[in-house]
Amino acid sequence: MKSNTQNAKIEAITEKTLVLGIDVGSEAHYARAFDYRGIEYSKKPFKFSNTEAGFVTFKEWILDLKGRYGKDKMVPGMEPTGYYWFNLGKFLQDNEMKPVLVNPHHVKKSKELDDNSQTKNDRKDPKVIAGLVREGRYMIPYLPDGVYADLRTASNIRFQLQAELTRIQNRISRWFHIYFPEYKTVCGKPDAKSGILILKAAPLPEDILTLGIDGVSQIWRDAKLRAVGKLKALRKEKALLFINITTVVLSGILTIITTKVLKNLDASVLIICILIFVRSTLSELYLSKLLDIDVKQDVIREVILSTIFIGANIVLGAGISWALYLGVFVIIAGSKLVKCKRAGVNK
Repeated sequence: MKSNTQNAKIEAITEKTLVLGIDVGSEAHYARAFDYRGIEYSKKPFKFSNTEAGFVTFKEWILDLKGRYGKDKMVPGMEPTGYYWFNLGKFLQDNEMKPVLVNPHHVKKSKELDDNSQTKNDRKDPKVIAGLVREGRYMIPYLPDGVYADLRTASNIRFQLQAELTRIQNRISRWFHIYFPEYKTVCGKPDAKSGILILKAAPLPEDILTLGIDGVSQIWRDAKLRAVGKLKALRKEKALLFINITTVVLSGILTIITTKVLKNLDASVLIICILIFVRSTLSELYLSKLLDIDVKQDVIREVILSTIFIGANIVLGAGISWALYLGVFVIIAGSKLVKCKRAGVNK
């Protein structure tokens, strides 16, 4: 059938054509055979199972009718009832009997022409389907083979999974709006890792209140420490190594410039001290971020001590600078010890 117009479909049904109407079911199918004028060749509906054995008996029945009435081709028509027709349609196509499909709505409306009733029965439906085929009211389905069939199956599965995923996401969104409307404000996305960790331990707002800030922080901290595997640990070591190597390289370059070009030994010592201070500060800040601890006050104290030591060494000399450094260090350490004792912490 080169043309898909209704006239071409009607012209394809000749006096040498055996028109088959098939009522498709989940377990069994029913078929009736007609000529191009609508005269029935089958005495009663032919029943065959929805299995390969049933399809073989159906084929034998068709070949018997073809030989008996001198037909050289056939047009099997059926109503696409869900997925029940897939196997039969593939069998017909593989045996050079291309199936055609009729519109279920047309079948329903055409039932009244025979007995003024829309009731469904195994004898009536195949005749109605065959009548629509003779009138050219059918469509030719595309049944892919090989990799194209696999692609169609994969595409259908993908659409189904996307639909199911959308339903699940909508269901989860509904639960959040009912039971935990504040969640999206805090975590943004429902599948945020930080939010999922909290939901496992505290699925409702009152559970969050029971955990408190410390409990929530502890959950995140524990998960973060567990996630630090060997590869991540190596990456963090490389980051610290990069800081140290960069400091050493800068120290060497600046030392050569200050001693060989500027010929100033004091400037060289000062630069080395500053670089060591910068390296220590960067390393402490990096480690504090990894371990989730606050070292801001300690960094400020180190800045004060380093500034006092370097400044006093330049202005007052090495001996006095060391004395000032130790004095300030004792004062800071003593104040921390007093605070710990007041808080009831034994050092």
